[in-house]
Amino acid sequence: MNKNQIEALTGSAILIIAGFLPVAALKGGIITFFPVWHNLHLDNGLWNWLDIAFLVVSFAVLALLSFYFVIRKKYAGLLFSGILTLFISIIIFISIFFIQSSLNSWAGYDPISLSWGWLLLISGSVLLIMGGRVKKNISPR
Repeated sequence: MNKNQIEALTGSAILIIAGFLPVAALKGGIITFFPVWHNLHLDNGLWNWLDIAFLVVSFAVLALLSFYFVIRKKYAGLLFSGILTLFISIIIFISIFFIQSSLNSWAGYDPISLSWGWLLLISGSVLLIMGGRVKKNISPR
């Protein structure tokens, strides 16, 4: 295995593990990427995982697909999946941030606090991007 494959394999494993780690916390529990159907239920539709469930499913598929790209040495696929998982993570982060600010203005709801799972989500995506970059060998003529 070369350096790019090791970076990408580590990034893929981190992304899979990070999906089960807390990305936000409430007084009564935590919010994780996986499984989306058990994480949080708030009244009045303030938080509805169905709105972003396709992003979470896409994230999971890309994280699993990156293992295939590592084995087959498809560096363009690794670069693509790394950029896309980073983009999905940012979109979900922004969504949670906006919901946090909405809940803070409502009486009776505990505020959502962001948690440490984001560090692993971002680092796993960055490792995929690093594993997907290929240096072109320029030979002197």
